Amino acid sequence: MIQDSLGSPAIRSKKALNQSSVATDNDGLYSTQQICETLFGDMHKEKIRTQREITERYMLENQITRAEALNRAELEKVIVELADALSGAVMNSDLPRSAKENFLNNHLFDQSAGSSRGTVGVRA
Repeated sequence: MIQDSLGSPAIRSKKALNQSSVATDNDGLYSTQQICETLFGDMHKEKIRTQREITERYMLENQITRAEALNRAELEKVIVELADALSGAVMNSDLPRSAKENFLNNHLFDQSAGSSRGTVGVRA
């Protein structure tokens, strides 16, 4: 018989075991594992899931610490500013028009992206 910590029958536990269709052994008793799984669910699975999440968090924190992870939005913003500065410098330079056009059209800038000066593309 299942008993609570005070030694009296734990009716809720018995009811929970019956509702989850847990079978008793030959002596009509439940194993500790059956009781724990019924009362607490699959704790070991939850612990593993939690451990994986903690591991992922540490991996991300380590990447950030080692500067292996970059903020994409900030990086794109800086690259666009750099591209605008470069194109402005080229357009205001004394280079011949053909050299300016060649620089601006050398696949660093994607003119179809909608920016007035174009956006930076990545070469493959």
